Amino acid sequence: MSKVIELFSALSALLNCYPAWVKTLFSLWLIFTTALLLALIFARTCPPAVVTERVEPPVSPSEGNRTPSHPQPVPTIIFPPIIVISGVPIEFRRIDVAAKDKNGKDLKVAVGVLWDPYRWVLNSTERVGISKSNSTPIAEILRGLPQGETRPIIAVGTASHENADDRPEVEEARAEVRADTLVDLCQRQYPNADIYSLNLGFFRKKGADSDSSATERRVILLVIESWEAGADLTSGVRDALIKAAAEQRFSFDASNYSNFPPERFRVVERRAKKEKSIEKEPRAEQRPQAG
Repeated sequence: MSKVIELFSALSALLNCYPAWVKTLFSLWLIFTTALLLALIFARTCPPAVVTERVEPPVSPSEGNRTPSHPQPVPTIIFPPIIVISGVPIEFRRIDVAAKDKNGKDLKVAVGVLWDPYRWVLNSTERVGISKSNSTPIAEILRGLPQGETRPIIAVGTASHENADDRPEVEEARAEVRADTLVDLCQRQYPNADIYSLNLGFFRKKGADSDSSATERRVILLVIESWEAGADLTSGVRDALIKAAAEQRFSFDASNYSNFPPERFRVVERRAKKEKSIEKEPRAEQRPQAG
């Protein structure tokens, strides 16, 4: 350290022989050099900073996103309040009804009705909406419903009152085809559920006019949420629809349709679900019975 002081003293004495601007320039150079030297000494004595990288958990190549640590629950209700198709919100109005069959056995039925402005287009069995030019394929809407339902599903067919006085068989057949359309789509969407159909027929309320007929062509699906062993679907579902119509917030009355009288009302089994093993298949008396 003493040698450094002696060096600076000698330089100062030497600078006395030069003009003032030389002394100023030398002082600036000396300050810069000293600061650089101190920075180098500090860098050598301090430990380097440690950068910790975040390690992401493995990504599922099949899903393209992070695999959850716990399995997500499988949806078991196919009627969410709102589904979005091509950016458009669509409402499925739903009500849960506790019903009884003709033998007093209990059933719980979820009644889901596709709400305004989505109803069967006049004379169509494939599209829903206000008109042919302002409509959507029913297949597109059903594909937007959650998957995973395994309980019995009933596809319901309806038709409006037009032509019913002159050719009632035409409207009965149209309602049947609409039920068939829903059956076909449900079989694809829900391969592990029993599928049934119900043809309600045409709307028969007196005084109906063409302006109000759109609401007569509702798209309806039912899910049997729970049932007693051997419960009769035909009488149980009919009781459920009667109780649903009594709810003020649920403005759909199945009793206005031609096939609602007990002698014409019938739930038909269309496909029993296929289980992977025989042991998982419920015995016939345990499943709800179509009658």
